Order: sequence, then structure tokens, then C-alpha cells
Amino acid sequence: GILNRFSKDIAILDDLLPLTIFDFIQLLLIVIGAVAVVSVLQPYIFLATVPVIAAFVMLRAYFLHTSQQLKQLESEGRSPIFTHLVTSLKGLWTLRAFGRQSYFETLFHKALNLHTANWFLYLSTLRWFQMRIEMVFVIFFIIVTFVSILTTGEGEGSVGIILTLAMNIMNTLQWAVNSSIDVDSLMRSVSRVFKFIDMPTEEGQPTKSIKPSKNGQLSKVMIIENQHVKKDDIWPSGGQMTVRDLTAKYVDGGNAILENISFSISPGQRVGLLGRTGSGKSTLLSAFLRLLNTEGEIQIDGVSWDSITLQQWRKAFGVIPQVGLRSVIEQFPGKLDFVLVDGGYVLSHGHKQLMCLARSVLSKAKILLLDEPSAHLDPITYQIIRRTIKQAFADCTVILCEHRIEAMLECQRFLVIEENKVRQYDSIQKLLNEKSLFRQAISSSDRVKLFPHRNSSKHKSRSQIAALKEETEEEVQDTRL
Repeated sequence: GILNRFSKDIAILDDLLPLTIFDFIQLLLIVIGAVAVVSVLQPYIFLATVPVIAAFVMLRAYFLHTSQQLKQLESEGRSPIFTHLVTSLKGLWTLRAFGRQSYFETLFHKALNLHTANWFLYLSTLRWFQMRIEMVFVIFFIIVTFVSILTTGEGEGSVGIILTLAMNIMNTLQWAVNSSIDVDSLMRSVSRVFKFIDMPTEEGQPTKSIKPSKNGQLSKVMIIENQHVKKDDIWPSGGQMTVRDLTAKYVDGGNAILENISFSISPGQRVGLLGRTGSGKSTLLSAFLRLLNTEGEIQIDGVSWDSITLQQWRKAFGVIPQVGLRSVIEQFPGKLDFVLVDGGYVLSHGHKQLMCLARSVLSKAKILLLDEPSAHLDPITYQIIRRTIKQAFADCTVILCEHRIEAMLECQRFLVIEENKVRQYDSIQKLLNEKSLFRQAISSSDRVKLFPHRNSSKHKSRSQIAALKEETEEEVQDTRL
């Protein structure tokens, strides 16, 4: 979308739109002048011009109602073409290595056919509109001809002048209407560009402290000191998190995605998020990072998010979003000094997740947000991440959003989200004793893992098998590295 804005849309704003607006104003003034001259020669012609102009306006409004949507579809269909071309050029060596040229050509043809179909429909509606304009012009010219012959008694010269001006009026008016349609279509580019201009920006870094100038007046630079956090303090220290009446929306004035979310997490506690698809689990993690329009309050170790800068607030979190990294780094020319460019397209999804994990370890974050960490990962790599989280984040607060129940069995408490609200927030034992979403989702085998003391004989054999499995996985991983 951004590439499309800075290519065709900006070119339209710089080149086509000013010329089109100038042509429309010029044609409109010509029509007004011609109508004034004809009205002086034959006032009855002015009466016939009024319904014709009204018909043009009605046809234009009817046409724009459909053409605007088709033009929007055409613009949206153009973005996948640019994206596909850029992606193909970046990964051209990979496509040729695996012989996937024909597949990507098929994807390009599909995107091109979709854009061409939308553009053809737009041209068809434009031809329909122009045909109706021609029909109105013919009817108007016939009426003007008979009115001029019947009411003009000064000879053929006056009739010829009136008919010539009437033809000029209709031709110019037709071009003026078409030009106004072009202006309206080009203004779509203006609206799309202004969507980026009007997009709210995040707060920047805090400015430096102010100093009096030579004339005794204070400069315009200001700083807001946070009374809750001192420079000598290490924040966050424990990872305690308190959420009060949190409401999240994607846009201002839109529907609330999360409503009145309130709960608290103790330092070092592991909390699992439960809910159906679309219930708002990932949205809650985004709200923690202040990526959405939010209301309410969140505190970390007693510090509210309203009393600290956005950059400092996000430093408290380590994020692993929706994979042996060592073997990949060794293939780079500079190894650890290799610079990832163009969005890190040389890394797979699993590698990027491991990179996020390493960044979280180095940042010493006290709160770790995990959004589907097992996605795009093979079982061995997932076990590596799981063991790393146990060791490196043993004293950290972990909030896990995962669809696989077996991956959430280590959580001490679960937050159940239904219909954009918190329905339950309790321990595993209480959730299993009640009729909850967690009890419906968990299987009997997972219950045995949660309560091994209920079947001690099975527990011994199971623990031995699990230990042997982990040892085998470590040997396999060492072989891969």
C-alpha cells in the first residue's frame, strides 16, 4: 500500500490533478458564457438548458455511485501487483534455485487479471455514461432546432448562430461533466494519501531539559519528569502487572474489541490466555504494548503507563510474535556482524521467532509476551524455545497466547476471554472443577499430566520416557548445530 501511495498516487497529485482541475474550471466558464449569449438571442433556449443541466447532474451522480467503488477496487487491485513484483525481485535467486518461476508467474497473472477486470468494468460504466450524455444532447439539439425555427423571425442567420452556440454548449458541457468525473476520481488518490498523513503518530523520545536563554526567556523545549521512576532505580524490578478497566479499540469512535478488562499478575507468574478464535487474545497483547486506542490503566511494579514514555514502557516487555539459529548465522558472510536488510527476508518465520527470543533475553525484559510461539516451528525447535524460556525467564512474568493446550500446561493461572470480556481468571484446579472453556478444551491425557499424583505408576514410566525423549532431542539438536 505504501509503495502504491508513493508511486502512482503522488504522481497524480503532482501532474494530473492540477491540470484536470484547470481544464474543468475553464470548460465550466465557457459553458456559462455560451449560455449567457444564447439567452440574450433567444430566452426560450435558456429554459431548455435548465432541464438538460439537471439531467447531466443526475446522470453524473448515478454514475459516480458505481464508478467510485469500481475505481477503489481498481486501486486496491493495483497494490498486490506492486507487492508481488517487489517480492519476486527480492527472492529471484530462491525462485530460480527451486524452479518456482511458473508458480510465481501464475500468481502475477491472477493479480493482473483481477486488476484488469476491475479496470474493464470501470471503462464499461464510463462508456454507458457517455452514451446517455449523447442521447440527452441529441434530444436537446432537436428541441433547440424546432424552437429556433418557430420563434425566430429574423431569418436563417439568427437560427444558425443559435444552433452553433447550442452545439458548442452541449459539447463543452459534456467535456465539463467528464472532466468533473476525472477530478472526482483523481481526488481518491488525495484521500488515500491523507490517510497516511492523518495517521496518528506515536509519542517521540523525551526532550532534553530546558535552559534559560540569554534574554531570560525559556526556550520552547520542554521535559516532563516522571516522579515514579528515578534514574538510579531499575524498572521494572519484579514484573508485577495490574490491569484496571482496560478497553481497546482499533480506531477512535469504533466498536470496543476489549471491554473493562481487569486482573492482576504476581511477579514471576505464568498466565495463559484462553478463548475462541477472534475473542481478543492477541488484541490484548497488542493493548499491553499500546499499539491500539486504549482506555483504562495498566501498572507494572506500581508505575502507570500514563506516567512513563512509550519507549520506556515497551522496554519492560519481551515479545515473541506469531529456527537452529546458529547454523543460519554461520552461513552469513560476516556471521554475527552480518547486517539484515529489507525486513530480514533471508530469515524464515522460525528464525525470526528465535531472533525475537534472543533479543528478549538480551534486553532483560521482566514481562514476556508469547503470541503463538509454536506456530511455524517443528517440535524440536519448539522444545528449544520452551527450555530457553524456562531457564532465561525463570524470574519473569510470562503471558502466553497459544491454541495448543499441551503448550499451556505450565501456566499457573488462566485468563478466559469470551465476548470481549474476562469471564474467568483462576488457577488450573478451579477451572477444571467448574464448567469453563478450559475444561471443555483439555483432554483426559492432559489432565493426567496436570495431576500426576492421581496415577503414580503411570507417572514413573511417563517421566522416564519424557527424560529419554528430551535427551534424544538434545542429541539431535547438537547434531544439527
